[in-house]
Amino acid sequence: MPGRTATRIVNVPEMEEVREMEERGSEGAGQGE
Repeated sequence: MPGRTATRIVNVPEMEEVREMEERGSEGAGQGE
């Protein structure tokens, strides 16, 4: 499934961005694992 691979490639950088945002917001919001 080529569509699945394309979505995976797009999700990789997005997840990294979300992780950074979560780390930054974790200080104030206290959200996380």
